Formats: sequence, C-alpha cells, structure tokens
Amino acid sequence: MDMKNYIVLVFCILTSFSMHAQFSELELRELDTLNRIVNNRNSHDTLRARAYLNLSEILYTSNLDTMIPLCLKSQEIISEALKKKPTPKVQRTLFNINAGTMNNIAFIYLNNGKVDTALAYLLKSLSIQEKLGDKEAIATALNNVGYVYNNLGKVEVAIDYYHRSLKLEEEMGNKEGIATSLNNVGFLYKNQNDEAKALEYFEKSLNLFRELKNTKRIAGGLTNVGSIYEKQGKLDKAMENFNQGLLLRYEIEDKEGIAASLNKIGSIYFKQDQLDKSI
Repeated sequence: MDMKNYIVLVFCILTSFSMHAQFSELELRELDTLNRIVNNRNSHDTLRARAYLNLSEILYTSNLDTMIPLCLKSQEIISEALKKKPTPKVQRTLFNINAGTMNNIAFIYLNNGKVDTALAYLLKSLSIQEKLGDKEAIATALNNVGYVYNNLGKVEVAIDYYHRSLKLEEEMGNKEGIATSLNNVGFLYKNQNDEAKALEYFEKSLNLFRELKNTKRIAGGLTNVGSIYEKQGKLDKAMENFNQGLLLRYEIEDKEGIAASLNKIGSIYFKQDQLDKSI
C-alpha cells in the first residue's frame, strides 16, 4: 500500500472512531483542522508537515500503526521543502518538526520492544535539537535518551543523560522539568538499590511538585517516597505516604492512580500480617 492510500485509510479510521466517541470534542475539532490543512495543497510546507506530526500524536491513541506512516509523510514534506532552499526561519521550523517525527517514531519502536532502533531515532532527534540550540527541547530529548539507556541496562549512561537534562532545566529555571529529571534519577538509584540516594531525589522532586501545586505529580511523588520507605522496612512511614497519595488521587478522580495506591496499601497490610485488610 502506498503512502497516499494509507493516509486515506487513516482518515476513514478516524471517521469510524469518532462515531464511537474515542476522541474528546477538543481533539475532534483539532483533527478536523489538521485534516483540512493536509488536504489543502496550498497549505505552507511547515503547516502540512506539522499537521501530519500532530495527527500522529492524536491518532496513535486509537491505532498505534498510524504514527510511523504519518511521521514519514511529514518527513517527506520536510525533505521536499528543504530542496526549495527556504529562509533560515523556515528551515529552523522544518528541522524542529523533523526532530518531533524522530521522537515519535522512536516511541513506537520502544513500544514494540525494538530498543536499539528507538535509541537511534532519539539520538537523531537530540542531535537536531542541539544544532537548533533549543534548550527546552534538548532537555526533553536528553531525558528520553536517558530513559532508553536505562531500559538497556546502561544505568551509568542513563544517569549522565538525566543529569545533563537536569542541568539545562536548572539553567532555564524550569521547575517542572527539574522535578521530572530529579524523579527520573530517583528511579535509577532505586533500581540500583541505593535507597538513600533514591529517597533524596524523590523528596526533592516531591517538594518541587508541591511548589507547583501539581496534585497528580504530588500524589505520584508521595507514592515514590513511600516505596522507598517500604524497601527500608519503615512500613508506618510508607503507609503514611501511600495514604496521602491515595487521598489526593481521590480528589482529582485519578482512577488509575487510585488503583495503584490501593495496591500499595494492600502490600503494606500484607507485610504487617493484616491479611483481611490486605485483601
């Protein structure tokens, strides 16, 4: 099946999914706008390339198989546009969009267990962002590369990438980015059974999310801190953190988070031989 026919198929799938309320009203409006852009040959190259990228980021939630073809279509438009020798500003935009396509393709390969291939695409995305000098995008790319190296078991390399990302976030004063990087480093230390370091980073991350008043991330941070106390055998402290996280998750109706918190609390009751409560 050639690319043009595949894209048509994607739009047919979209119609079917929309009938079954797979997308929010906001997403449906955005999809309608993006469809009009890609089907209008008079749309600027940057608009069309970004539209295909944005379509991939919405449609993948209903069909993972749509992401790579849509990203490849975006890359095809970018390649043709660069042959026209566009202005530096347009070039920069095209390169930025291309970095996004590399990142999204990497996500699919990672999801399919092809970690080495995912890493190759993420490194390409990082290289583009470094050439563009976009600190925020570089920090995100460094985090992504670190995550994949961790998946490959190369923990020291992963920590290096996370710390590089953290340094950039600190330079920009991006508290949410700093908190995310601290949290990622905490997980690496946890996986290495360095509980003291893991707790240090999780608590720093949690404190920043509290400053940002990000309830969902606060709840997640409390769970992470609690999990370290659980590993240390400090079950009362673990239970206290898990319960606090659970209450916050009820407040924001985070069903997945509620389930995770209940499971964590159940494990503490089990370790305390309170089997009825555990069940």
